[in-house]
Amino acid sequence: LKFLESEMGGSSSKESDKDAVKSGHINDEEVENLVYTSEQSSKVQLSISCENLVNMDKGNQGLSDPFVVVKARSSFDDPWVEIDRTEICSNTLNPNFVRLVTMFYHFEEIQYLKFEVYDADTSFSTASSKKLSLQKQDFQGSAECALALIVGGAGQSWTSDLYTYDSKNVKKTGGKITVRAEEVPSDTNKIAEISLEGKDMTANSKHLKGLEGFFFKLSRVTEGQKPILCYKSNVVPQVNRTVKWEMVSMSTSSLCAGDFYRPIMFQIFAYKRNGQHTLMGSAKGSLNDFLGGLKNMALEKISKQCVGSGTLVINDCKIKTKPTFLEYLAAGMEVGFHCAIDYTASNGHPSSPHSLHFISPNGENHYSSAIKDVGGVIEYYDTDKKFPVFGFGGRPVPRGPTEHCFPVNGNDSDPEVYGVSGILATYRESLSKIELSGPTLFAPVISNSYCLAQSEGESSDLSKQMYTILMILTDGQINDMGNTVDAIVAASEGPFSIIIVGVGDADFTMNILDGDEKGLVDRNGKKWARDIVQFVPLNKFKNADTRLLAKEVLAEVPRQVVDYMTMKGILPGDKSLVPRGMSIRQVLDERQMSFKQWERENSVL
Repeated sequence: LKFLESEMGGSSSKESDKDAVKSGHINDEEVENLVYTSEQSSKVQLSISCENLVNMDKGNQGLSDPFVVVKARSSFDDPWVEIDRTEICSNTLNPNFVRLVTMFYHFEEIQYLKFEVYDADTSFSTASSKKLSLQKQDFQGSAECALALIVGGAGQSWTSDLYTYDSKNVKKTGGKITVRAEEVPSDTNKIAEISLEGKDMTANSKHLKGLEGFFFKLSRVTEGQKPILCYKSNVVPQVNRTVKWEMVSMSTSSLCAGDFYRPIMFQIFAYKRNGQHTLMGSAKGSLNDFLGGLKNMALEKISKQCVGSGTLVINDCKIKTKPTFLEYLAAGMEVGFHCAIDYTASNGHPSSPHSLHFISPNGENHYSSAIKDVGGVIEYYDTDKKFPVFGFGGRPVPRGPTEHCFPVNGNDSDPEVYGVSGILATYRESLSKIELSGPTLFAPVISNSYCLAQSEGESSDLSKQMYTILMILTDGQINDMGNTVDAIVAASEGPFSIIIVGVGDADFTMNILDGDEKGLVDRNGKKWARDIVQFVPLNKFKNADTRLLAKEVLAEVPRQVVDYMTMKGILPGDKSLVPRGMSIRQVLDERQMSFKQWERENSVL
């Protein structure tokens, strides 16, 4: 349950040197550590850069567009598990990635890491590498080490050549990778908000040829080492000799490792489409300086690369404390669970061993595994353990019409079942009753689930607030994408999140609904209020611990809950759920133990 209790920050920066078109910052809690924390553990952030990579895009294609996939394992016998990816840095052989990889360092354990470098070979519209299929990208090489080598290295840094491996040979591929570690505070609740602008950004015409605007990078200064890059802004044109960027909003642990006196370096660049940006100059200041009233910082020419002049103006600087998921739970908020199952014919008849609905001799299939792993976590946070179960794309009445949202238990007035065990029993029983049909439509089940979620509780009184998670299990493409986007945009206003689990090996199209980068816009031009969708293909976890599925699909839920509460102006308030002398974990543990005791006494499967 550790990952669901993590306190999520905002979305991370995904800018590349060529495509710095959207602002963002590093999410401290987006990637969960593989093992639980202990008294000997420390949170560290890994900063990654490469140099002299081989150019995989020869000819007229320019230079490579590299990104790094980070994997981890606890022993040589364990499979490698992907824990994070950097953004794509376009058109460069010497990338310095903005995204920081956050994990826990355990002194008493060996934590193995693997860094795989790829060139993005397929088209991409944003700098995010999250949704890229690695099989379709050019592999540059990899390097492996233990986390202790990085943490214990000179300057807490580790550099290695890149290699390729096969059954017979280990071969250098060219290029090097450097990983730097820095311990940061575990408390990520403090958010820095900095409003700034540039004044009188000038340089001679030679250096500003092809200029399209200006952007800046933020780096935190370290002792005796290069500054650690932690933020890249959006690109903004200069209007009336002023450049007004979007407000910087990021955790103080990412910005300055929680040290308000640590200098922060601002580097201002003139943006050019070809990626050959011009460094105008730099300035330094700390959060303590900005909070103390420092306003104007002239750009300094710290090297021959600096060719411009101008002034960086800090219009405002605030420190806010962001509420946490656990604080809302302690105040009485509950997390509800709705489940929607795909009964379209493309799954294959349940009696066929090739069907995705076929129940194996151990009583499981992909659908039941996902229900058990994801629902088993959410069940922990719900008091009454009553969960609606919907089907779509099937015929609940034999030879009747296809329905796109129907109660799997056959009860139109009460689609709820008791506990995850009830969901599994109802699902298995349904396979002999419900006829598979089609097409695959999401909009009806999303709209009906959202309406039910609203009726269950949307209140400023957290003791009456229910935040609902709808999990949709499906095997293929969506046939009502426009209506589905409209339904998601409408639901983004309420206490509601959607998890889509892709079952089987289809080429899923619904990953575009997981709009981490651009957000979704309905057919009337309305943008969603916040990100509420997470898509995960189940085949990604074929050879891994099934619990990793729950970890992946639920990783964004705490942030989505806090985003909703913040949007509605709802603060956690008193810990009404927690008696004096107890923790929220103890309360939830006792509640779950009582429920499991009831299941055993009533012989619930």
